[in-house]
Amino acid sequence: MRQSIAISYWRRRVAPFVDRSGQLIPFVCVILIAIVGSIITMTSLVGQIDRNVGAKVHDLVAGALALEAQNLADSASSTAHWDDAVDHIYGKLDTDWVQTNLSYPMHSFVIDARGRTLRSIGPDGDRGTKTLAQLIPTGLTTLLARLPHDQNTAQRMKSGVALLTSYGGKPAIVAGMAVLPLLHPKPIPGGGLRYIVFVREIDARMLAAWQVAFKIQTIRWVRPTSDDMANVLNVRDSGGILLGTLYWPPAQAGLRAWREILPLRIAVALSFASACGWLIIRSRRRLEMSMLAARDAANAANISRQDAEAHAQKTMAALKTANEARVRASWLSQREIAERARHREQLRETQLRIAADLRSSLTRLVDKLLASASALEESADFALATLHEQRTHADGIRDRSHDANSAAQTISATLDQLTISIGEIGMTSDRACAAANAASERSARARSTNDNLLHHVASIDQAAGLIAQISGQTRLLALNATIEAARAGEAGRGFAVVASEVKSLAQQTGQTTEAIHSRVNGIGSAARSTVELVDSVDAIMTDLVSTITAFATTIDRQREAVVRIQGSSRGLSDNARVADETIKAITTSLDIVAANATSTRSIGQAVRGHAEQLNAQFARLVGELEAA
Repeated sequence: MRQSIAISYWRRRVAPFVDRSGQLIPFVCVILIAIVGSIITMTSLVGQIDRNVGAKVHDLVAGALALEAQNLADSASSTAHWDDAVDHIYGKLDTDWVQTNLSYPMHSFVIDARGRTLRSIGPDGDRGTKTLAQLIPTGLTTLLARLPHDQNTAQRMKSGVALLTSYGGKPAIVAGMAVLPLLHPKPIPGGGLRYIVFVREIDARMLAAWQVAFKIQTIRWVRPTSDDMANVLNVRDSGGILLGTLYWPPAQAGLRAWREILPLRIAVALSFASACGWLIIRSRRRLEMSMLAARDAANAANISRQDAEAHAQKTMAALKTANEARVRASWLSQREIAERARHREQLRETQLRIAADLRSSLTRLVDKLLASASALEESADFALATLHEQRTHADGIRDRSHDANSAAQTISATLDQLTISIGEIGMTSDRACAAANAASERSARARSTNDNLLHHVASIDQAAGLIAQISGQTRLLALNATIEAARAGEAGRGFAVVASEVKSLAQQTGQTTEAIHSRVNGIGSAARSTVELVDSVDAIMTDLVSTITAFATTIDRQREAVVRIQGSSRGLSDNARVADETIKAITTSLDIVAANATSTRSIGQAVRGHAEQLNAQFARLVGELEAA
């Protein structure tokens, strides 16, 4: 007894809870997977952000180094394009001029084509004690190979030559350019080119400027390390030799962003936990409701089974009643068969009598219908033959009338077109005469316009000469600005770029002025040729007006003759058209009569067909009556 009570309690209380917990386990696993996946995703995102920012800073440092090299190359090129430098550096070197004008806050050298140092100047303006070959023994060979060796090649270069090398054991940027005239090439004294070379060390001052400009913290030189690290840059020379390693603290933008969104992450986590708890409670309630519904469905199934058993008993009783009714129906059907046989015999005798009467009556009716159909067909054939003969005569008359009408219309249309053409020729001659007079007047105005054009061309030529003078003065001002910018050193670098642009603009202005002189001369020649051409056109227009006037008189006479011929042709065309319309009316009437005759013949054929069909149907009906 106690065992049965325990089993009943387990089924009613404990088992449903265990089943519900088992059904919620997959849902809880999904929630745990979502939480773990979110943590892994956020951790990976933070690491990827740090790597991306590190790569960006790495590219920024490499770009800053390349920018410094390009700026130094531009400074060397701007300083080397100097007319005074050509006069004082080539031939016998003017050391005083070099010491005064090439003193910059960096190392400056003047070397020849073989790399020999002609003058060395330090950042403080003192004369250097070592040659460039002693300071950059490896980089000098590469620098000489890249520098231009003739004046034409140097003139085509847009900037100087820059490279990274070791300067006195320290990383540095070396840039050089051949000394050239600023405006126009001219012979170089002594034959070989000489070069201005600037050297700027990549020292703490340059790195500090990068920190301020590019917002990079604590960038410094360290011992060489692996290239795989995102926060180091191995600086190498043109031959791939390692010069040093730049280091800066690793980027922690991802971790910083992770900390900044901590309140948001906490809010999202709490929201997610609340939503998960609500879903678990809601799912548990739904499971309880489902179990109650399943219990109700089981009870309903038991009730349905009991109803089915009662219905089966009723079905057996109905089956017994149906068997009794079948026996009685069999006896009634045998009696009905005997009655039908007697009735069928009486009906057959009546059908034979009706069939004999129908055969005699229908034979007489069909013979009369066939005779009427034959008479209709003969009458229609005779009418069609007569109409065909009349139609043939009418078609011949209509064709001849139609040809006459067509010929008259063709003549009339041709005369109309001729009249129109003569009218158009007359109007064209009038317009040509007016156009010739207008052209003569325009030629006179064109002659006056060309005279004004020659006057304005002379004014443009004078203005172009004034622009050429201004361009020459601008080039001198740009030269003085370049010299002052070179003396200012690092502070005048931006002004040197502006002076270079002004110099280039002045050169373009000079070239444009020469082009204007050339085009003004061409316009003057064209204007004088136009005056001569206008005089010739004026004489031709006078002769053309006389010719057009005589042609217009002849056209008027031809127009009058064509009008008279056109009146006669229209009368002939009207008579031919009336005859053609009459013949068409007769032909239409014959067509209508022929259509009626054809319809009559078709009716006769239809009557014959219907009579034959009626005879066949009645024969089949009589046969069926006799056979029944």
